[in-house]
Amino acid sequence: MMPGAMLPRFLTALSLSIALAAAAPAGTAVRLTLADLADRSDLCLEAKVTAARAILESGKRIDTEYTLSVLRTFWGEAQASRAIRLPGGVLPDGRGMVLPGLRGLEPGEEVLLFLSKPDPLGMRVPIGLAQGTLRVETDKLGRKHLVPDERGLAIVAPGGAPQANEPPRVLDYAAAVAEIESALAARRARENAAKEKGDR
Repeated sequence: MMPGAMLPRFLTALSLSIALAAAAPAGTAVRLTLADLADRSDLCLEAKVTAARAILESGKRIDTEYTLSVLRTFWGEAQASRAIRLPGGVLPDGRGMVLPGLRGLEPGEEVLLFLSKPDPLGMRVPIGLAQGTLRVETDKLGRKHLVPDERGLAIVAPGGAPQANEPPRVLDYAAAVAEIESALAARRARENAAKEKGDR
């Protein structure tokens, strides 16, 4: 049972989180394919979220630091575990920040992330906003899938014209991984060719 002294703080945080989520406008992004996400990411990995901690940065911005148990690194330095910072979150005192088009991660869930380069304080942003965060789920038959969650995200055409938001489809895990690895192999080949050309 929650101690009486903690109840007001908990209710304040809960009500603020609900109010922020309800009031947040939609984020806007151009529709990206898996190949686009892989090609633009500075870090691409599959991991299990083991912990989350909201941080007040410079007295203004709220980030959440997530501890990850890394299952697979597609792009970037391979590490067994990582701490990454994403924008947004709710502090223990109830103050919170929600960024339209982004969702937080939940401890215990498995995710596939496409992330930007870190800013000077270490914060990264998912490529394409919510498009860069995919849940990894296993069905009753043991088949793995990638599940997008694009609530609060408005998709626009490359020129900026609004597009009808179709519900994102669940992706077959093996096919999606093959598409990601193919895109990254092509990216490595381009970068190696550019490097060889520069070395001449």
